Amino acid sequence: MKKATVVFLLTSGIAYSLGAQTIFAQFTDSAAEAWYNKRIRNAKKGIREKVEMPIVVHSTGWGCTCPDYYIGTEPNYNSDGLWLSPVTSETFPISDSEGHSLIVKGYFTGKTEDEEGDDTIVYHVPLFKIISWKVNKSGDSAYAPRVIK
Repeated sequence: MKKATVVFLLTSGIAYSLGAQTIFAQFTDSAAEAWYNKRIRNAKKGIREKVEMPIVVHSTGWGCTCPDYYIGTEPNYNSDGLWLSPVTSETFPISDSEGHSLIVKGYFTGKTEDEEGDDTIVYHVPLFKIISWKVNKSGDSAYAPRVIK
């Protein structure tokens, strides 16, 4: 009986830890940054990982010259830096008074683009090739960024 209880507890803990960050609202800042940096490192090594994630086109009027695109779900939230530069041949939303919350599929290219910010700030923004996108209708309940097949 003890062995069965231990196995149950161990497998329950594993299931919980694997599912702990399934939606964006549960994705902590440190987990998001680690995930983002790993995708960029892998892309620079030539490893192309197809990912699905929520991104934002921020609304105008932020009062800063930050890049327009970042990983997140809220267009009116001032992100601290999981910036992206989308590469797509499709018509793609741009910054406006409302902003946009999107779900994208694609991959990091391993390249960066310099975007000038306030004063002497230059953002080194990773290029992200968008394969497909749709409007995020789930808000913070959208899936957390993840590698997909």
